[in-house]
Amino acid sequence: MTRAKVVDRATRILDAGGPDALTLSRVARELGVRPPSLFDHIEGLPGLLRALRIRSFEAQTELLRAAAVGRSEDDALRAVALAYRGFTTAHPGLYRISVRTYVGDAPEVQRAAGALLSAFLEILRGYAIAEDELVHAARFARGALHGFLTLEAEGGFGLATNVDASFERTVDAICRALGTWTSPIGGWSSASTARGRPSRPRRARMRSAELGR
Repeated sequence: MTRAKVVDRATRILDAGGPDALTLSRVARELGVRPPSLFDHIEGLPGLLRALRIRSFEAQTELLRAAAVGRSEDDALRAVALAYRGFTTAHPGLYRISVRTYVGDAPEVQRAAGALLSAFLEILRGYAIAEDELVHAARFARGALHGFLTLEAEGGFGLATNVDASFERTVDAICRALGTWTSPIGGWSSASTARGRPSRPRRARMRSAELGR
């Protein structure tokens, strides 16, 4: 038994049953060993979850780069969106475990998340978006795309209207928005401030987590 085999089995369990189905006892039983044997390869359940998050980020980075190679702007984004949709279908559990970025993530997890973000930002740079607007644009595109995929995975589209057509329109709308991306016209800064903002140290920690640092 190797660490890779443990993570492989955990991935299958996660994709089939979601996070609630993933326990060390289940992994050990399916591998035909006793739970204490797993500790020779992983650092308990927290270590297994870290390994799974790293695998998810690395897999998404690889598929993103492969989908975008030789493409730019709308062509690249459409190819990436289709690749992401395929990933969420094939690996729903592995996808879900990567959606949230945790402030307290281990450095190796943050590096893997950062590599994914960097690859996505490179695609957005093809739209000639100002550098100080890139993170905002990335949040918009990620929110729209991942929101759709999450709703689809959770069975949130119950109407008879074709979901594939809705997905195509969503991606087209993202492309149009990125192609005309500008700084806000005004009026939002004061409204955002009025709602209250995290303290400066907390904002710094949140940004570090989002960027995978």
